[in-house]
Amino acid sequence: MRNQRAQSAMEYLMTYGWAILIIAVVLGALFALGVFNSSSFLGSACVAQPGYLCQQATLNDSGVLTMTLGQSNGYNEYNIKLACTATQASNGGPNNASAYNNDNFNRALPAISWGIISTNSTFPAGVSTQVSGIQCYTDTGVPASGLAIGQSYTGTLWIEYATTAGTGPSIVAPVATIALKVS
Repeated sequence: MRNQRAQSAMEYLMTYGWAILIIAVVLGALFALGVFNSSSFLGSACVAQPGYLCQQATLNDSGVLTMTLGQSNGYNEYNIKLACTATQASNGGPNNASAYNNDNFNRALPAISWGIISTNSTFPAGVSTQVSGIQCYTDTGVPASGLAIGQSYTGTLWIEYATTAGTGPSIVAPVATIALKVS
């Protein structure tokens, strides 16, 4: 009688032991594939400020932003430049824009390379255009290059423009907040 109970207990442990082992292997494989990684649930978003359109934003592994940009502010914008930064400076301008000054169109921006979209041309109200080649920057102000595929990047897209043709006074303002997965 005692041997039957021992045999029954061993069969019980072996049956459920194999089941537990299979479950552990499956969970390990899912973990290795990144199913439980919270960043895998992050989508891509480009939330534009009022008066602007931001669609189809993508960021490559070199930190270069491509998107569709539009504006409907009711006036034409001239000499368009864009910048993409991970943080803002304390003065509200792009990170590392030490000489930030809205009244000086030719101000020095030492650590940011502004992507020139149009020089001495018009970006009319109600128009959208494909923009590419905008370099995004990290928190430390260096180009965001060498990003891993699937890595997330959060930042601000900035615009510099003049409201009159030529080299009139420029305006610098945030256009959109971006949260993108590198693709």
